[in-house]
Amino acid sequence: MARGKGSFINGAFYKGRQELVSTNPAQQYAPVFTTTTSLQHVDDAVQAAQRAFIEQNDLAIAREISGGEALEQSPLGGQQRAQHLRFRDALDRHADAIAQAITAEMGKPLADSLQEAKSLGRRVERVLDPLLQQVDTQHIADTLHQIRHHPRGVCAVLGPFNFPAHLLNAYVVAALATGNTVVCKPSEVCPWVGELYAKCAQEAQLPPGVFNMVQGDASIGAYLAGHAGVQAVLFTGSFAVGQQLRRQMLEQPHKVLALEMGGKNMAVVMNDANLTQALREIVQGALVMTGQRCTSTSRVLVQRKVAPAFIEELQRAFTALRPGDPLQQNTPFGPLATKQALQRFCRLLQHADAPGCEALVTSQTLPGGAFVTPSLHLLHDTTQPLPGYLDEELFGPNVCVEVFDELPQAIERVRQNPYGLSNSIFTANKHHVQTLYTHTHCGVLNWNTGTGGLHWSLPFGGVGKSGNHRPAGSHAVHLTTYPVAFQAAALQEDASPLPAFAKALTQSK
Repeated sequence: MARGKGSFINGAFYKGRQELVSTNPAQQYAPVFTTTTSLQHVDDAVQAAQRAFIEQNDLAIAREISGGEALEQSPLGGQQRAQHLRFRDALDRHADAIAQAITAEMGKPLADSLQEAKSLGRRVERVLDPLLQQVDTQHIADTLHQIRHHPRGVCAVLGPFNFPAHLLNAYVVAALATGNTVVCKPSEVCPWVGELYAKCAQEAQLPPGVFNMVQGDASIGAYLAGHAGVQAVLFTGSFAVGQQLRRQMLEQPHKVLALEMGGKNMAVVMNDANLTQALREIVQGALVMTGQRCTSTSRVLVQRKVAPAFIEELQRAFTALRPGDPLQQNTPFGPLATKQALQRFCRLLQHADAPGCEALVTSQTLPGGAFVTPSLHLLHDTTQPLPGYLDEELFGPNVCVEVFDELPQAIERVRQNPYGLSNSIFTANKHHVQTLYTHTHCGVLNWNTGTGGLHWSLPFGGVGKSGNHRPAGSHAVHLTTYPVAFQAAALQEDASPLPAFAKALTQSK
């Protein structure tokens, strides 16, 4: 078992009194990593971030004055850019170690973990170049007016366990690149990943206090989110925790709260779809990472003509595919991330055991850790709401299939979904796509591709129980800044006559 250094604050690691241990869900929950934390670490980290924010802005002003430039929000200067690129290089160098930690702590197949870890450095470059342009100062034609984008200050980033490095990194890079300072809390499921990420920031020699990382459980995250010194809370996780954060922020309405809270993602398969393509995308969308993506395919609506053959193929695939050792190269998916996740998945599946809902493939737990096989249900009675099943994100390998006759029926079922993150439609008819887009709400709509992925250049977020209309992805730089209307007028000659209002004001004095 590896031993950690604690929280990373103001450029150095500090140990606390509270112990935190991660376990391997693929090896009988054997201990993987132990570290320490403390509520005091949150106070220290936020204070360090506040000081660093003031210092880096004072340096930016000094550079402008010494350079004789016009007063304007500074773009990312050469020295700052070099720091970010050093961070990118450090993330690239340690990608293998980060991937090993992801697999050890949450059971993701190593090939998937490597893909995640190797995306971290690329994210830095993509934010610095095309994405940062979204918040460049805009000059209003024929005036001296501008639209500027001001950094928010200290940003708290609360990371999830399913993409413990990538989804932490996406917010952190955007926040740093737009002039903020950061205090992040990685998932308590993956503290080793969090420490390795902080080591990369230390190796890149980011200025002390610009990036800080506090280890800890949900209580540490709640304390960080509510801290008076934090100006933005950027969260990825469950609806339940997001709801708690929203309640907590009622007394702090000045804070921006960005919530990405998962989904109950739906795929619509029309009669004219390429069924082989649809099958491949849906199976992959449902079972990659054992269904632990917020964009995993959870419900499939199939038009009646093609339903029998399509459901038969789904049943065959869900019967054949099995979880395996995440260290083996050809493992399709590994275990769930924790014992608690396995218990929750099995408990929620029980809500599908109801009249009108047929289990075509039944989930079975396997020895060795949090291993569970896929399950497939067919909902015959579509009037049944099945609370706890159709309206809850199971975060595991399960799909519920429903049959419909015409597109309006499918649209109505999509509209009844309380979540709204990522939906798909498989069809050759673009009119069907536009109709689904017009009459439903979601953050990501996929045409002839699965719900599971997203191109880096697109915004990522959801509506309903999936989010609060504050997408990250390409739009993360908008969450870490706020627009300022900057008005200016040319200096006038002192000899110019005073307007009547100004004369009256002068005489009254």
